[in-house]
Amino acid sequence: MLITMYSQCINAGIPVYPTENYCTNLVNNAELSKNLQTLKQLIDKGLKVALIHNENLRFHENFSTELLQLVNSNKDKFLVFAEGIDDSFPFSFKQHNDLCLRLQHQQKQLPRVDHTNKTKDLLVLVRRDDANRINLVKQLESLQLLDNSYVSVNAKNCVYTLEDDHENYQKDSYRLSEIPYIPHYANSKLSVVMETNMVEKSYQLSEKIYKPIMTEHPFVVLGPPGYLKFLHSHGYETFGDWIDESYDNEQDISTRILLIANACNKFLKSDINNFYHESAIIRRRNREKFFNTIPISLQH
Repeated sequence: MLITMYSQCINAGIPVYPTENYCTNLVNNAELSKNLQTLKQLIDKGLKVALIHNENLRFHENFSTELLQLVNSNKDKFLVFAEGIDDSFPFSFKQHNDLCLRLQHQQKQLPRVDHTNKTKDLLVLVRRDDANRINLVKQLESLQLLDNSYVSVNAKNCVYTLEDDHENYQKDSYRLSEIPYIPHYANSKLSVVMETNMVEKSYQLSEKIYKPIMTEHPFVVLGPPGYLKFLHSHGYETFGDWIDESYDNEQDISTRILLIANACNKFLKSDINNFYHESAIIRRRNREKFFNTIPISLQH
């Protein structure tokens, strides 16, 4: 049974609303006003309300001023749930792991991936047009690491089409972006993961990192400095014995991008078969850790 913070709150008779309903970049003024009015009415009745934040914590920058005022003026009436670490998040919150649990539920039938035949180099899924992501793609290009790689980018002056490999991707891109497409992971040697936030010290685990974890695929990550340490704090292991992970300590984003590209280049020149043999236990433990994660609400 899939148990999430949503179901826990609903079972307790607490109305649940996603914070996305109050983000100025996601809803228009009329919707925002209506959503805020609903919250105010519930609070006026003396009810508790649960707000669940599912996006990257840094998305709080889009919360409406009215939401900030309402929650901070009625702290005893709101239960706020979010996931990760970000000292600038405006509300005190309890952790949830709903995304991990939902992805577990979606991947119940996911087979183990056969990594014995690698015909491609990198798996680079960019999706959102972001300057830092594109800069990393350009660095990988400059090292000629994309000529034999799976790459998906749709940005000005930087387009790689990969979605045609994935049947029906365009019809249901949001859902399918959360499901690892097995041939890409089976055939490629290394995932280049690009997280939502790469500069501020805001840490979350998303489907971007969970996909290589559940497919036992090695990875490097363009995220904020200290991202790999945050990943370790959740019980996952990384590949510092084989891949130069010094980029995780680099504060300057441009230098971090160069270090990641160089780490990919060095890794691809190493003995890949030997790496997959030696790292098999770590990769399997990561997969097992993902699929054995239990709801936070049941951990205590």
